[in-house]
Amino acid sequence: EIKGIGTKINGLGDDNRTGPYNLNWNFHFYWNDYNKFWVGSNGWISFQGTTLNIAAPFLALPSSKSKNTICPLLSDLTFVDKNSAAVPGVSAWYWSNNVDTLIVQYDSIPFWVNPAPSYAGRNTFQIILSGADSSITFQYKLYTPATPAYDLTGEGLKTGIENATGSIGLQVLNDAYPSALSAVKFYYPNPLTYQVHDATPAW
Repeated sequence: EIKGIGTKINGLGDDNRTGPYNLNWNFHFYWNDYNKFWVGSNGWISFQGTTLNIAAPFLALPSSKSKNTICPLLSDLTFVDKNSAAVPGVSAWYWSNNVDTLIVQYDSIPFWVNPAPSYAGRNTFQIILSGADSSITFQYKLYTPATPAYDLTGEGLKTGIENATGSIGLQVLNDAYPSALSAVKFYYPNPLTYQVHDATPAW
């Protein structure tokens, strides 16, 4: 839990991203090393740079639309209401030990929906990057369902990762919600095969 401990991420709204933020160490992702990252309001982080932003429809991973991303809950989330005012209780945080660990936390983030006030549900989840073994962990603490303002089956809710060109990736969930109090961990291939395991979250 890094809320109130890490650095608060300001500026997230609806369909936008902020950054770059410094890792102060190199994370090996597919065939490249990265020391900066960007955070998207729609449940993703990326090493791509300032040109990337992802909004509905959310395509199956991998996709050139969402290249070089880590997506624990790629969906139509929002930090603001229809009047662009901050949704009460929402926040995002990141924490790095400046050596080999990064945690990014989305806290109580709702889905964008059509009826006023244009948001519903709550989601709290983390991305954990480990430089020790180049692993990636998604942890899901809270999921309160809602009906997004778009067709979930047609436009998507994805979880997974993909490389810098958007041509290679791993999709864990497709148009399905992750369960609360669950976790997924990606291990870097040794030497050629990815393994994905369910894990018990440390909340």
